[in-house]
Amino acid sequence: MLTTYDFGVNIEKEEEQALREKLRLFVSGHEKMLLDIQQAMDRRWDAMLWDPHTDVLSVQLVARVTPNGRREPHDSLANTLGREQRQNRLFYRITVCLASLVLEMQSLTSEAYDVLIPPLAMFCDDECADYSEEKQGDADRGDDVESVNNEEAQQFAGRTLVVLQKIWSWSQRVQKVVLHVVQQLASVYALDNMAGRCLAFANVRYHAVWRALTGLLGSLVCVEEVLSMHETLSHGLVTYRKMLAQVSRNPDKFEFEQENLELFCALLNKMEGEVLDDGLLERVVCQRFDVAAGANVREAVQVRSNRRLFDEFTQVLTESVASVCSSLEANCEDDSRLHYIGVLGLYYMHLRLYPRALPEDKHCELTKRIFILQREMPVIYIRGTNVFRPSVYMSRRIANELRFYQLDAVKDGILSTKEHCRRSKATFHPHMRRLTTLVSVWISEMESNSANAQADPKAFAQAITVLLQRGVLLARSIQRLVVNHISLHNSADAAITLQDVDTIANGVQMLMMIRATYHARTGVVATSFDLVVRSIKYVMERHLHELYQAVSETLLHGSSADIEDQYSAIRAAIDLLHKPQTLENLLCLELVFCVIFHRRGASAPERLLAAINSHREDVLIAFSQLRFIVTHQTSFRAATDCDFLYWQREAFYPIFFKRLYQKPLNSSYLPYLVLAMHDCRASVLSACHVTSAVDLFNSYVSYTRECLHKYLIDPLCVDIENDLRLFTHSAVLGQVFRKIEPDSASRDVARFTRLPPFRFFGEWLHIAEVIEQHLDEKFYNLNALMVNDWKTYEEMRNLALERYGLRICDGYLPGSIVDQGLDVLVITENIQVFVANYTYNMNEQLFVQHPSTTESKHLHTLHIRHIANSIRTHGTGIMNTTVNYLYKCLF
Repeated sequence: MLTTYDFGVNIEKEEEQALREKLRLFVSGHEKMLLDIQQAMDRRWDAMLWDPHTDVLSVQLVARVTPNGRREPHDSLANTLGREQRQNRLFYRITVCLASLVLEMQSLTSEAYDVLIPPLAMFCDDECADYSEEKQGDADRGDDVESVNNEEAQQFAGRTLVVLQKIWSWSQRVQKVVLHVVQQLASVYALDNMAGRCLAFANVRYHAVWRALTGLLGSLVCVEEVLSMHETLSHGLVTYRKMLAQVSRNPDKFEFEQENLELFCALLNKMEGEVLDDGLLERVVCQRFDVAAGANVREAVQVRSNRRLFDEFTQVLTESVASVCSSLEANCEDDSRLHYIGVLGLYYMHLRLYPRALPEDKHCELTKRIFILQREMPVIYIRGTNVFRPSVYMSRRIANELRFYQLDAVKDGILSTKEHCRRSKATFHPHMRRLTTLVSVWISEMESNSANAQADPKAFAQAITVLLQRGVLLARSIQRLVVNHISLHNSADAAITLQDVDTIANGVQMLMMIRATYHARTGVVATSFDLVVRSIKYVMERHLHELYQAVSETLLHGSSADIEDQYSAIRAAIDLLHKPQTLENLLCLELVFCVIFHRRGASAPERLLAAINSHREDVLIAFSQLRFIVTHQTSFRAATDCDFLYWQREAFYPIFFKRLYQKPLNSSYLPYLVLAMHDCRASVLSACHVTSAVDLFNSYVSYTRECLHKYLIDPLCVDIENDLRLFTHSAVLGQVFRKIEPDSASRDVARFTRLPPFRFFGEWLHIAEVIEQHLDEKFYNLNALMVNDWKTYEEMRNLALERYGLRICDGYLPGSIVDQGLDVLVITENIQVFVANYTYNMNEQLFVQHPSTTESKHLHTLHIRHIANSIRTHGTGIMNTTVNYLYKCLF
């Protein structure tokens, strides 16, 4: 017998037809898969309320960030400026070198704020002790947890060694990068200028380099300040070393290698000495900058004796202080508070590099200006419960200078904190009301402009750019107002009033509304992203082209090193504008603009200088818009971050829900309030001092859920049930004159039940469904105890659907119990007795007991209602049994 083999092709059909059949099957299967995906994403709830942590699809328009906080470059800087390598090699080398250093400084800065500080901030949280089974219940209830003992501090310190090791490695990289930055700047601004080859670049001020250096020093100061607050960490490391000493003294009780233990103890002592000794900034600024950086360098770089670098450093420091002052006076701080921390680090570095180079009067003026700034910013929020107090920092770092100029930083800082706290109490509510109005206007304009995206593309590109900038500015203003208010009250030991908590909740809701509005318009922004970028680049290219023609005409009459560099810079800027606008490309573009516009003492004709000055403002404004558009996603995410709520959860969360329940008109803000409580997820999961960060996050979720149920959902269930009972019994026994009037102070709690489902961390939460389950259980249990009330509960079910939109299931309980009437099963078992003792009334359609069979004054009856109750009690399965039994009895 021949065996039939299946080769995957039907031989009877042609090869082309078989291929078409396979393609058809593939297309149909792929179509079914796409349909399933569409149905999975096309849920009716997703379009109503949004959760950023459960986005199915997202659009990323900037460079990705790796888990260690370092950005992945799209392309190398050498390829970005590849053309200039052949045209102007010196310009190419300087730009690539400085751009690489700026990128490294920015990566180190973001690593400090995103990777190193969050676990340290979590370690400062008193309620973040190890959530073991014994402590988890107390912590979830918000009870006070006792201070950690020696054993817990030792465990915490042992688990935090990973973070300390990262900080140690990070600080060493910071030292190397700062060393290279200072030496490169010293090489550019050197007096001899390497035989005059860099003379044209000595008059250029690279704002991007100084700004990145200021940010890096500010992050170093923040990390150092956060570490100095960790008394528990220092105590834990002391206990940990004692434990290691006990292990070393008892080798018979523990299994270890003596060499490895000694090496570990040496590394631990070295790491602790370099990380926890409050000397991170000191080691960075006190390096030997004049020593040659490599073996290939023939001569040492002159840093401390470089007069031109000193003048540049002093002018940059003075301008930075002036920019912080101007931003405070204009009430548009932006990131001026963190910038002020960097200015303090830059000032300390200036003191160590050039201790007596600045004249006494100018040094006194600069010191006083920096000191006066702390009066306007006595407390600067860092992360969690960690704040930066400039007065305390200056009294520790520049005590000699303050003492010489008779400035008392500590006393002045305390008075400034109290004064700003009092001022914040008076201005917090009016400012928040004004910002709330501006946010409402911004949301309406975003919706209206998005609807007219196709009408006028050019006008839409300009309008969407301005709207996005306004949105980020509003979010930063609200976030800064709320965070500063909380930080000032915590630092001044002042109580936050109930009205303040309401205003804080309003500010948090506004932040989430801005985020949700932007997310709802992400599709429109993403589709018009290329249009907006091209419109901005067109403006810049038009101005640069006019400059290019002016420089070309100047070169025809004579050339100089300055003009040639500007010519190369303009040509490089035009080439960069023709490339994709990545962050690396924008950085190179900014450095190129420094060569074009930020040049001092240039030997150029007046006509060329006038042309450069006329185009400078327009180009720089367009560049700032371009940089904002490219990085606007990160800006929105950072400006609307409510991570700070986690450290205030026990004080705010119960009041948030309680006050929201007292104001049902604000019920629509509940999803936004819950959404803000999600922002701390990354910080909580970064905790390393606990056994499991996931368990810590689950405990936080449980605490938030408990607050929501205790202060909002449970009172809502009670009030709705009471309202249903009062309304149902408003007419007692049908007597209209005894009607119960509704309470005039009652709230419209139906707004909560009509809220659509929203995301509560990893699940959907529908308040109406929770209340329905509660009322289902309550009505069933009470109706089972008192069966005669079935009609009352049926009316309450109908009323709940009418007034609150609640669909409460029928309990399917009988209208009475079998003891209150005749049961069909009992009659069936004694059918002969029933036939003998009962007669059938044709008029009333019921069975009546013979009067002669009982001595009672009342006669039993059997109505259709009793039969229905028996069926409800025993089920419809008794019908067949009853009919069969009666049929046998009749025959």
